[in-house]
Amino acid sequence: MQIWQDLIKYSLIGSERQNAPLNADGDLQAYISQLYPNNTVPTGEAREQALLSAAALAAQYRLAGQQAATFNGTLPAADDAEPLPLLSPLCISHLQRLLSDNELKSILPEWLALAATVKRRVPFASIPPLLELATQNRSIRPAITALIDKRGQWLAAQHPDWQKLLVQTDAILDDVSIWEDGSPAQREEYLRQYREQDAAKARELLQAVWKQEPAATRQSLLSVFSVNLSSEDEAFLNTCLEDRSKGVRQLAATLLGQLPDSAFSQRQKHRLNTWLRFEKGGLLKKAKLIVELPETWDKTWLADGIEEKPPQGKGAKAWWLEQALSVVPPAYWSAHWHTSPDDILTMLKKHEWRDALLMAWRQALQNYPDSDWAETFLTHFNSSEQPLWQLLNAAHAERLAAQLLTNTETSKLSNVLPILNHVQHAWSVDFSKCVINALQRHTQQKLTANEAYAYYYLSDFARHLAPECTDLLSSCLQKPHEYEQITRVIDKMFYTLSFRRDMTNALTNP
Repeated sequence: MQIWQDLIKYSLIGSERQNAPLNADGDLQAYISQLYPNNTVPTGEAREQALLSAAALAAQYRLAGQQAATFNGTLPAADDAEPLPLLSPLCISHLQRLLSDNELKSILPEWLALAATVKRRVPFASIPPLLELATQNRSIRPAITALIDKRGQWLAAQHPDWQKLLVQTDAILDDVSIWEDGSPAQREEYLRQYREQDAAKARELLQAVWKQEPAATRQSLLSVFSVNLSSEDEAFLNTCLEDRSKGVRQLAATLLGQLPDSAFSQRQKHRLNTWLRFEKGGLLKKAKLIVELPETWDKTWLADGIEEKPPQGKGAKAWWLEQALSVVPPAYWSAHWHTSPDDILTMLKKHEWRDALLMAWRQALQNYPDSDWAETFLTHFNSSEQPLWQLLNAAHAERLAAQLLTNTETSKLSNVLPILNHVQHAWSVDFSKCVINALQRHTQQKLTANEAYAYYYLSDFARHLAPECTDLLSSCLQKPHEYEQITRVIDKMFYTLSFRRDMTNALTNP
C-alpha cells in the first residue's frame, strides 16, 4: 500500500515536514480522512497524533485482510491412552507456585523427584511448561517423563524441540535415528543407555563411527564408558591413548586408571613405585615419604600421557609426577602402603614435594572419587574447597561440617557458615538441628554491618534443611534482628522451609 511508503517517509524526515494529508486505497480512505478534517494537515501535536493514528489504522487494516494459513499436513493420531490418576488439588497448587514463584523455583527438582514416586500425573495444562524446563535441565527429565504420563509423551512427539527429550525408556534403543541424526547430547544419552543394557554393543557402535567424529564429540561419547567399564574395553581405550585430541587421550588414561589390572595401570604403578617410597615410622622415628624422580624425561612415557614440557611456572619433575600420579586412584596408595589417608597427607605438610603431590592427588580425587581421602584433604588443608566437598558421601559431609560448626568459636562462624553451601544433599534432622543452633549462636552475637550484608547466602540453607525442623527454625530465628537484612533472610528461609514441609506432606497423600 502506498500509505505505508508515506508513513515511513514522514517517520524518517519528521512529521513537521508533512504538507499534505495521507491517502489510502479502498475502504481505508474513509477512516484516514477523519484524521485530516477539511483535507488539511493538523498543526502542533495534533499532526503527530494524526500520523500515529494513521499508522495504527493501516496496520490493523492490513492484518484484517490477511487470510488464515491452511494446513496441508497430516494430523497426528489422537492420544487415547488411559491416563494415570491426577495429583491432588493441593499438590497441583504447589506445582503451580513452583512454576511461577521465583523464590521457590530452586526446589522444583525436589518436588518433581518426590512426585514422580507416587504414580500420579500432573494436569494437562502443566505439561508444556514442564517440557520447556526439560529442555534446559537434563537431570529432571526422568521425573518429568513419569509425571506427564502418556499424554505428555504424545505431546512431546508433536514438537520438534521436545520429541527427543524424553529418552528414558528401553524403547529408545530401537530408534536408531537418535544415534545417527540426534544432537550430541541425545547421542550421548543414547550411548549411555546402551552401555547400561549392553556394554559390548555400545562399544561397537562407537568404534564404527569413531574416526569420522570431531574431537569434542569423541570425548563426550567416550566419557560414557565410565558406565559398566570393564577389562573388555581395555583394547579400545588403548587405541584412544594415541588419539590426535589431547582431551580424548587424557580421558582414555583416566578410564584405564579405573581398571587396576590394565596394562596402563600396571605401568603407571610400577613407574610411580620407583619414584615414591614409603618408610613406616616406629617408636623412635616418624614415617617418611621419599620422592626420587628421574633427571630426564623418557620418550616412552608419552604413550602413557606423560608429556615432557611443563606449563609455564612449573618444574619439569613436578609436572611428570603430577601427570603420572593423577591417573592412579588415591585408594591404591592407602592399600599399598598399609596406612591411612590421614597418615599419608600428614607427611606432606612440610614435604619438599608437597605442592606437586597435593596437586596430583587432588586431580586423582576428581578422576577417582574417594570419600575418605576427600575428607582428609579438607581436614588437613583448605576446608572450603568446593570440588572436594562434592566427593564426600552424605554421612562424611555432615560429620565434617558438624565438627567445623561445633569446634569454631562463635565470633568466627561467619568464616565457616558459607562452607555449608557445598553440602548439597538433603540434610538429616540431626545435622539440620546442628546448623540451626549454629545460626542462632551467630545471630545472637554483635555483628558488623559487613557481616550482616553478607548474610544473604544463608537463605539457600532452606533448600537442604530437614522440613521436620521448620518449627525449630521458627522458634530459634524468627525474632526481628537489629539488621533488617538478616530479618529478611530468616523470613525467606522460613518461607521456603515451610513450603517444603507442606509439599512433602501433601505428596505423602497425593
